[in-house]
Amino acid sequence: MAALTSAADIPPGGEGDIKATVHTKGRSGVLSKTVTVETSDPENKRIRLKLKAKILVELELQPRHINLGRIAKGDVVTKTAKLVAKEPGKVKLLGVELDPAAEESGLKAKIVTLDEPDSPFGVEVTFKAAKIGTIRGALKVKTTSEKLPELRLAVRGTVLGNWELTPRTVSFTEPEEGQEKQAKRTIKVKARNKTRYKVIKAVDEEENAVKAKVSKVDDGFEIELTLLKVPEKRRGTIKITTNDPDE
Repeated sequence: MAALTSAADIPPGGEGDIKATVHTKGRSGVLSKTVTVETSDPENKRIRLKLKAKILVELELQPRHINLGRIAKGDVVTKTAKLVAKEPGKVKLLGVELDPAAEESGLKAKIVTLDEPDSPFGVEVTFKAAKIGTIRGALKVKTTSEKLPELRLAVRGTVLGNWELTPRTVSFTEPEEGQEKQAKRTIKVKARNKTRYKVIKAVDEEENAVKAKVSKVDDGFEIELTLLKVPEKRRGTIKITTNDPDE
C-alpha cells in the first residue's frame, strides 16, 4: 500500500487530499489497512485513517491450502474449502482429481453443497491418519468456468507417532582446537502414551561426527550427544532406533 498527500503544507481553514493505493494482486476477500498521517499540529500529531475493501476474484477456493495440522494416528480429520466467485450462481464444481501423493496418503475428497448464498459449493477433504509421517498432496478441482476450468488445492499435515523428541534440532558451537569432546547436547525421548517399547540406539550414520549415548530415565529416554569433530557438511542427522514396529 502507498499513500500520497496533495500538499505538504495546508493553511488554516484549508483542505488537502490523501491518495491511497492498495495493491490487490494475490489477495481476496476483506482487506483492512491503516494509513497513519503525521502532522505538525501538537494536538493531533498522528491521525489514523482506516481503509476497508472487499476484493472480488473471478474464481478461487478458500482457503487455497488446507492444513490438516498435527494428527494422532487413527484420528479422522475433515476440512472444507469453499468456492468463491464474482458470479457464484453461474459457476459449479464438476469433480475432484487427486494427485498420486494425495491418493497414496489416504486423502479422500468430494464436491459438497454449502448453505451459503455467496458460496454454494465446496470441496470436502477427509483424511484418516493411518501412517506416521508427513502428508503432502494436491487436488485438481474441475469447474464450469471457461476462464478457470481447473483449480488447485494443496493439502498438508503431519501424522504423529507415539515418540516425542525434545528438542528436534540441536546445534553445537564450533569448539576450539583440542576441545572437541567438551561439546555436548541432550535430547529427551518419551512416549505420548504408555508403551512397552523402548529406544535401542542412536547413531550418526553419515559422518560419525557425533557420538550418541542412550540412557533410560524415569519418564522416557535421554540421548547424550557428544561432538567428536566438525562435520564437513556442517549439519547432519542422528538416526534413533526403537523396537516399536510403527515407528
